[in-house]
Amino acid sequence: MNKWTSISIIGVLAIGVIVAGVLYALESSNLKAAESEIVTLEGNVSTLEGTVSTLETVLAAEEAEVTRLETELTAEEAEVTRLEGELATAEAEVTRLETELTAAQAEITTLEADLATAEAEVTRLEGELATAEAEVTRLEGQLSTAEAEVNLLTGQLAAAEDTLDTIWQEVRTGGAISGSEAVDLLNWIRGVVAEYYSY
Repeated sequence: MNKWTSISIIGVLAIGVIVAGVLYALESSNLKAAESEIVTLEGNVSTLEGTVSTLETVLAAEEAEVTRLETELTAEEAEVTRLEGELATAEAEVTRLETELTAAQAEITTLEADLATAEAEVTRLEGELATAEAEVTRLEGQLSTAEAEVNLLTGQLAAAEDTLDTIWQEVRTGGAISGSEAVDLLNWIRGVVAEYYSY
């Protein structure tokens, strides 16, 4: 091996060492940057893990809330079903009451017509009663007049009886009355008796 060959090999080796040093320096710088990036990413991962943990807690709370709301929804749906049943019952009752109200209104109309007829009948009967009361008043007047006449005739009859008794006593004791007096007396007595018995 000659001298220039050795120098060439040494030069190549030196260049290789220099290139390797440069490459090492570059890779070392890149490695440090990568390590720094890794540390930063690890911090971000830790932050993200905390966020995920928080989100999982929030999600669990939200799922519990959803479960609670689903339970309440089921209860509300059952309540709605119950209220719908009660509403149907109430509507049926309203229909029944409307039917009864219609029947009652028809009955009221009938009763009002009956009442109008009864009032007309009462008015007619009141008129007849007034007429009857007037007739009673008239008859009472006539009765009062008749009673006065009866009292008068009773007095006259009593006087006639007294006269007859007197005549009878005179006849028994031998007294005498004229024929004309006897006829007049008899006619008067007959008139009194006839008028008395005409009542």
